[in-house]
Amino acid sequence: MPMLSADDTRGPARDLTFTLIMALAAVAAAWAAYQATAWSSEESQAYLSSMALRTESTRADSTADAQRVQDVLVFTEWSDAIAQESAADPSALPTTSYTPRSGTRSAFLFHQFRPELVTAFDVWITDGPFTVDAPGTPFDLPEYTLAAQVEAQSLADQAQAEADAAGQASTRSSGYVRSGVLFALVLFFASIGSKARTVRSSRILMWCSVAALAITLTVLLTYPVTF
Repeated sequence: MPMLSADDTRGPARDLTFTLIMALAAVAAAWAAYQATAWSSEESQAYLSSMALRTESTRADSTADAQRVQDVLVFTEWSDAIAQESAADPSALPTTSYTPRSGTRSAFLFHQFRPELVTAFDVWITDGPFTVDAPGTPFDLPEYTLAAQVEAQSLADQAQAEADAAGQASTRSSGYVRSGVLFALVLFFASIGSKARTVRSSRILMWCSVAALAITLTVLLTYPVTF
């Protein structure tokens, strides 16, 4: 009967230890892979949402620009009409209020003002815009606010928030991927250690496997999860 060497590594306890290490590492690696995929999916969804919101923001911004141009043009036409009418009749020049005169070009143009322009115009006209110290135009006032511009900014903010969420999801997915690589390393050490021909080699590889498994599991537990 052959004699067993003192360096023979075979033994139920050591085999059980390596089996447990590999089992834990395999389960943890599977969990890390699942979470990496889940966070990657959330990243993709967040990026798609961000792009859609940016498209809507651009569309709203374009609408606001078109409305602003329209307001400037009709207000300029109204100013020219008032100038012509007041040249013929000085009483037609507004002071601190304005009441459209029926049948005049200025009245027709005034009724073309959009609601946002009317709001700013009402504030602007009370400052005596046709006096020596006249203020600028209604467009210089904070009361001139375009709903489309507000919507565009809100959508842009939402798009940025989604982009930030996508970046965070990408970071978390990468963390789980790194953990999966480390668990694969644990499996490699445990597999080699279970077949080592000497006690010393087996113990070194076993403790390397245990240390790597413990550290990676500790880090893994700090990561947020998603389903």
